[in-house]
Amino acid sequence: MALKTFRPLTPTSRFKALPSFEEITKSKPEKSLVETKHKTGGRNHYGRITCRHIGGGHKQKYRIIDFKRKKRDIEAEVKAIEYDPNRTCRIALLEYKDGVKTYILAPVGLGVGDKVIAGENAEPKVGNALPLSAIPLGSSLHNVELVAGRGGQIARSAGQQVILNNRESGYALVKLPSGEIRKIHERCYATIGQVGNVEHMNVSSGKAGRSRWRGVRPTVRGMVMNPIDHPNGGGQGKSKGGGGRHHPMSPWGQLAKGFKTRKKHKTTSERSSFTLIAMPSEMFAGTAAASTAFEEESPNAIRAFRSSVSSVILESVLPPEDVFAKRAAASDNRTSASEIFFFSAARPLRLLTASRSRCSSFEALPLPESSPKASIRSFSSDA
Repeated sequence: MALKTFRPLTPTSRFKALPSFEEITKSKPEKSLVETKHKTGGRNHYGRITCRHIGGGHKQKYRIIDFKRKKRDIEAEVKAIEYDPNRTCRIALLEYKDGVKTYILAPVGLGVGDKVIAGENAEPKVGNALPLSAIPLGSSLHNVELVAGRGGQIARSAGQQVILNNRESGYALVKLPSGEIRKIHERCYATIGQVGNVEHMNVSSGKAGRSRWRGVRPTVRGMVMNPIDHPNGGGQGKSKGGGGRHHPMSPWGQLAKGFKTRKKHKTTSERSSFTLIAMPSEMFAGTAAASTAFEEESPNAIRAFRSSVSSVILESVLPPEDVFAKRAAASDNRTSASEIFFFSAARPLRLLTASRSRCSSFEALPLPESSPKASIRSFSSDA
């Protein structure tokens, strides 16, 4: 996609850079794949503004996109590349052999007449959707699922792509545009290629009116408002946030510079706790049979102990009875090399390696009556 620039005959055209739309092959959407789109003007059902800077704009219809690639192992032909006002990238109209039509996000290099398919045995080429377990390492991906079957959620805007770095223990390590490496289950589907319309980031509308056509209303700084309208409003002349020097705040009074807003108990950063039963090596003989049974029932759990990964989510629930498992080697100087881990398997567990360097707290618990020689410690570790 190329951008059109204009001679500076007017202030509007001086900095204007608009998409050329040369890749668009069809001007009207498929009627069976559109829905009406109700405009709210940023108001809720009471008529009060709940989202500022929204209102007006051209009437739009929503295009139904197949983020899940529901039809598997059936080849489809690209019939058209269309414009979608609801997203920054272009969309491709597919027609399957059975006559069904769907929309997908149009990646770079996909054109009219190309054939695409979704499935485990599909060829890893642009436009095809495969599970992460079947995609070659180093591939560029978009429309990546976070939960298998939920549909693509990552890398869907214009020019976006993620890189498949590695696979380990049933999970794929995907590098996001931010540089973050995300762990995603290898059963999740992703589409090969980079999202199209890569020049979107360089578009310059040239005038305020074009933003109004898109339904975007003006944004006003809080400092130039009245005190009734914003915490930083008021004051004489160009004062810094009212009568005195106030810290910048949001319209609702929350500090805007450096104030930490992450929830303390967010699941992705929550500290996990579990109980460790460490037994001397001479006590291990009586539990060898239980350890073997545990390894046969839950090989994923044993793999978690032997790997250097700090944590793993078990895919299956452990046996209903309490079981023992021997750890491969000691990672803590206060315990012996022949440790036994005891788990209550009422629900799927999160297993963590017991490295002392990761422990923020380490405390002794009362000894159980059945195992007078065992030392029981409970500690919490960062996930």
